[in-house]
Amino acid sequence: MDEFPRKRSFQWNNKLHEFECTSGTYEDARRLRIAVVSQAIKDFIFYFHPKRRKGESAIWNWETAKGLLFDDEYHIMFGDTEMSGRELIAEALGYEDINPILMEEARDNLIKQAREYWEGRLSDTKGYDTDSESD
Repeated sequence: MDEFPRKRSFQWNNKLHEFECTSGTYEDARRLRIAVVSQAIKDFIFYFHPKRRKGESAIWNWETAKGLLFDDEYHIMFGDTEMSGRELIAEALGYEDINPILMEEARDNLIKQAREYWEGRLSDTKGYDTDSESD
């Protein structure tokens, strides 16, 4: 008889996210890391345009995605392991670490993809800066 899906509970705490997996394997944890990174990328692109950031949950999604992908001080916890966004991305990809230069190139590419996505849909994304105070 098949087991029910394993329960996973998230406990959010400002800039520190805790994840507790009561039972599971390394592959389960890796799949979860891939899902977290994929969702952060999707949220970053979707909420890249300021007009999409209406409401508390939209702002929270934007800040979480931006923090995970761009802020080196942002950390997430999986069980007992605390890791930065860069470490999380490296583990999701199956690497021990990612070269900081490659990480910057990936970040620049993500901003470029977000601009291309919104180009033509809404006209005021040109010159948008992810570090601006208005977001």
